[in-house]
Amino acid sequence: MSFFILKLSRYNRMRIVNTLQSDIPAEFIYISLDTVEGESVGHWIIECAVFLPHIKDLQKESKIPFKILLRESKQYKTSILSDFGFLESDIKYSRNMVSDGPSWQNQYVVPIEPGYMMYVPNFFYVFNFSTDNELFYEYINRFRKHYVESDSIKSIPVSYIARSSKENYSHNFRTFINMNEFRSLLTDKGVHTVEVDRFSSFKPQFEVVLKSKTIIVEMGSAFVINAGLIASNSHIIIINDAVDYINNYSPVYQAIKRLMNERKNTVEIFSKGVHRTPFSVDIALFKERIKLIRCMCVICKSSEFEPINSFSEFPIMAISNDSVIDDYYEFNLVACKQCNCLQVQNIVDPAILYSDIYMNSTFSSTWLHHNNSLGKFILANTTETSFLEVGANKGDMYTILSKERTIDYTVLDMYRHAELPTEIKYINGNCEMFDFSGINTIILSHVFEHLNSPNTFIKNIKAAGVSSVFISIPNFDDLLSKKSPNIINSQHTFYCGFDYIVYMFSLYNYKCENYFIYSGDFTSLMFKFVLDFTTVPLDIPSTNIQLYKDIYIDKVASIRNTVLPPNTYIIPSGIYGQFVYYFLRDKINVIGFLDNNSQRHNKKLYGTDKLVYNPRSINYSTATILVCDCPYKDEIVTGLKAICDSILFLYI
Repeated sequence: MSFFILKLSRYNRMRIVNTLQSDIPAEFIYISLDTVEGESVGHWIIECAVFLPHIKDLQKESKIPFKILLRESKQYKTSILSDFGFLESDIKYSRNMVSDGPSWQNQYVVPIEPGYMMYVPNFFYVFNFSTDNELFYEYINRFRKHYVESDSIKSIPVSYIARSSKENYSHNFRTFINMNEFRSLLTDKGVHTVEVDRFSSFKPQFEVVLKSKTIIVEMGSAFVINAGLIASNSHIIIINDAVDYINNYSPVYQAIKRLMNERKNTVEIFSKGVHRTPFSVDIALFKERIKLIRCMCVICKSSEFEPINSFSEFPIMAISNDSVIDDYYEFNLVACKQCNCLQVQNIVDPAILYSDIYMNSTFSSTWLHHNNSLGKFILANTTETSFLEVGANKGDMYTILSKERTIDYTVLDMYRHAELPTEIKYINGNCEMFDFSGINTIILSHVFEHLNSPNTFIKNIKAAGVSSVFISIPNFDDLLSKKSPNIINSQHTFYCGFDYIVYMFSLYNYKCENYFIYSGDFTSLMFKFVLDFTTVPLDIPSTNIQLYKDIYIDKVASIRNTVLPPNTYIIPSGIYGQFVYYFLRDKINVIGFLDNNSQRHNKKLYGTDKLVYNPRSINYSTATILVCDCPYKDEIVTGLKAICDSILFLYI
């Protein structure tokens, strides 16, 4: 067997094997593209397929056609070859192998017939190549570039790249014991599952990988290919880590770690395993792991989103309680690609958000006026005398309703307010998981927009036969039209506009029997929904995504560019002041916050290093008051002018 050298640009050299016994030109040239470990898709791509871009270059200059030589037929091999333009008619098969080094793994395929011309790559055998060989990374990156023209927008929150069930590597066979239960969990959660066996090309699979912010994979070829070779700027969750990835210093995993680092991927080992041993996943633990990632749209359950903006290390709450340690999350805003609903992708645990630490709200006269209006709306639209209120705080609605008629009242909440009247029956629980059997009428005042899964709640009340629901929510449509910031936050996790809430209830045979637009110092929408089995689902609503961008891109930029004079106070504190403060560059010029809530006075605003002051306690002759755009803005300004008629205001 004779060897010649063919130079291929600046890349590695391709060996030529010529065993022809005459000067007659070969009918075609073989390309040896299989190794003894090539029955594993991960091995075959790293050892063989990475040469395909260079083989295509060589083919363009050759007057003799090429035939790809494989050891056996595998779907993943023909799929990748097809991606590079090689059809089944361009492929030949042979089981003959020859040695290419000292290890048993160093073998490549040769033709059956004795006389042939063949190009043979200098293969990167997985178990014994040098990680310092820069040509390896050039080959990998050029292979990737064939599939990846540019990094994609992260429109898929979480994807699961399922391991092939047809062509598993027999040498590394392991049974996923509770796979069906695991996949059922992912389906219920809305995780985007990629069924790799359905594709005749790797392009759709790699497109999902590139769009995915978080990728769940099993250790092995699924991890090596999707996470190691293709993914970028993604978080990888590994199940059944049977190779001890973190402490594995073998050449291939050292190379994968370098590639992962270069593409800014992060790794999380969820569960470990043993090589070639059956394994299972702790379903309850994994459910807990992904429960705070919104994988599908709140409204229409689509699993693809358009990113709007993302703010790292954003405070989870805006209280003033010096005994509480500040906590943060990634405030990641996305819009559903199907219904355009704005929502947060990362959810703060409700058990934390609605614990007694944070639920210390007090209501202004503005809120009391709203509650009286809601009470009148309820009394005018039902003769019911038995109610269950979800999230009643200190029971204001009970007080209002009980003045007009004798009622039986129950409260369902995750936290019992100390001032809740003792005659009210109290149930501790989460309404998204509660069994409402035996309940006829439910009240939710500024609670519905706090639900992480409102469809689950509506499904539950329908199953229990709840006949009527009274709801008050912020007027999101009005706030959006006014470009009011902080429409969405850690508690208001989705855009609950008029059309969206009516649509969601229609999915479960509830019709909007009546509604009222409350227009006080802030605006709210009040609804009465009734169970009516003649009600059919409405068409999926939509909102102009640009309106979201006007707030969370353009307005944020405007806040960042605001120049503050020294001795500036921000009013109010809470979520509105905190939101503005987060983006300000001139934080050094901010003295603190002003708020009428006495429980906040002389305490630090959560997520900042500034105190909250009584508006009557400061010297306005030297101060500038930065007024945040919030529903109570007019009420705030009027109150300040009553204190001092020569205040310097700055509006944002």
